[in-house]
Amino acid sequence: MTPIVEVEGLTYRYPTGQANALENVSFAVEAGQLVGVVGPNLAGKSTLCYALLGLVPQVFRGQYEGRVTVAGMDVNRTPVHELARRAGLVFQNPFTQLSGARLTVEEEVAFGLENFGVPRGEMRRRVEWAMDQVGIVHLREKSPFLLSGGELQRLAIACMLAQRPDVLVLDEPTSQLDPSGTREVFDCIARLRADGLTVVMVEHKLERLLEHADRLLLLADGRVRAWGPPGEVLQSGQLESCGLALPAPIRVAACLGARSASGSLPLRIEDTVAALRVARLAAKAGSFEPAVRTMDTPADREESRLSTSRTVPRIALRGVSFAYPDGTRVFQELSLALGGVEPGAAPEGYVAAGAGPVALIGENGAGKTTLVKLIAGLLRPQSGEILIDGQAIRAQTAAQIARRVGLVFQNPDDQLFKSRALEEAMFGALNLGLSPREAERRAREALERVGLGSLAEENPYDLSLGQRKMLALASVLAMQTPILILDEPTIAQDHPGVERIGRLVRELQTEGRLVIVITHDMEFVASYCPRVVVLARGAVLAAGSARAVFAQPELLGQAGLEPPSTLRLARALGLSADPLTPGEFIEYWTGLGAGPSDRPAASVPPG
Repeated sequence: MTPIVEVEGLTYRYPTGQANALENVSFAVEAGQLVGVVGPNLAGKSTLCYALLGLVPQVFRGQYEGRVTVAGMDVNRTPVHELARRAGLVFQNPFTQLSGARLTVEEEVAFGLENFGVPRGEMRRRVEWAMDQVGIVHLREKSPFLLSGGELQRLAIACMLAQRPDVLVLDEPTSQLDPSGTREVFDCIARLRADGLTVVMVEHKLERLLEHADRLLLLADGRVRAWGPPGEVLQSGQLESCGLALPAPIRVAACLGARSASGSLPLRIEDTVAALRVARLAAKAGSFEPAVRTMDTPADREESRLSTSRTVPRIALRGVSFAYPDGTRVFQELSLALGGVEPGAAPEGYVAAGAGPVALIGENGAGKTTLVKLIAGLLRPQSGEILIDGQAIRAQTAAQIARRVGLVFQNPDDQLFKSRALEEAMFGALNLGLSPREAERRAREALERVGLGSLAEENPYDLSLGQRKMLALASVLAMQTPILILDEPTIAQDHPGVERIGRLVRELQTEGRLVIVITHDMEFVASYCPRVVVLARGAVLAAGSARAVFAQPELLGQAGLEPPSTLRLARALGLSADPLTPGEFIEYWTGLGAGPSDRPAASVPPG
């Protein structure tokens, strides 16, 4: 049987590149397979996606060698618009996939079909089907420009599904989705594969990918480092050697010597559960479950060491109501305290998160980004009041508020406009009135902190999406505001990038700054954010200790969330403790740690 995708000796260099982005890449995909493409940042994953759709070399030009065929078509000889009838690509950044020519979600999904000349009746059926597949039927009349990042990602997928391609190429399609949305996308793909769809997916969420992929392609420095069934690639050790982090349950199994019946590392949580039970029985360690012990993450310890309760919160929202011009209501009489005030000491009527870095978590469209834009003065409430360090900001301009509140946008391209990375990092500091010399000093320091020190002279738009995210962060860091808000900072970051951001959150806390993080990465929250606020449909479901909130699965389900995978593993094993990280689990499992104590409390609004 002829493979539906064949890549032979693909080597490619961008027109301005100093090195090859891809080097002698070869692999083949059978019809109906799901191939997961993994690797560190700058490995060539997105470039490979472009090559499968003919954008490399037809649009990007550059030096090209080798041969790529998709659905029997040579991508170097077939016009892109002809390839698009058989293959679809969902870009890494869904903001770049909007046509800009349609006013509603429904019209956007139909846009590609209009270009293909699909009959009206068939078009309507396909549009309805595609929106239903990704759960956006209820958004059909909404403007694409008012969608959240996750909703926009679903829209981009729907646009491609409506075209009914034989091959679907997805570049990090779930990076901005909440956990339930991620699960829904993978379930959708599984259904479509049963009908013969072939999928090539770039994805950092290894746990999901290992469950669904038929083959893994590991890239690093543009070269193939491993290719084969997920289990074989996992056992080879190449994932770790290329800087990728194994899913938490697999790390637990590896550290504890737990193996499946075949002697290999387990790929799924249920396999890890079985392997741990067998390992424990083999060790003859007595009772199955150790005594209950306190779980204490690095984030917990940092919070305990640095935090002191305040009587006045750093940020207070009092009776805030907000709706967008199209009538979409987001908040109604919201009262929330962030920064310093403990849940039990909050003023009457407020929900408080407590001291330490705070994560805002919740499903796509819950109001997280709207909330931080209100705090930063980019949006204004219709009623209620917002206070920073006890002072109302109603009469202040966004520029005045920016001296105290730094906001790093979800989409870095909304925040970058200079021709040099150094100039970009200096821009905010210069606007604060600093001298060019001081602004440059701060900018270079900020670039070093985010790992871009050697790229100061680069054009921001020559950087990868992950690097542009870091550059936007550096530009706000250089302003040295006492409050820093990061909107989805881990999007497009590999494991070293995520760890760098986590260390930075801790350092900023040490410096006395309040850090607020919007994220769908529950593993990041477990490691670096001891406090959380759970939002759902514009309401606060809970606020307080991350451990206490994660211990409430029903509450998380209401918000489209799920606990960190280590805690899900503990629950599957029937443990009574709440380990949030692999290190905690291993410490607990091996019987180490401190004495027993109660779980910390969370503040939950009535009703």
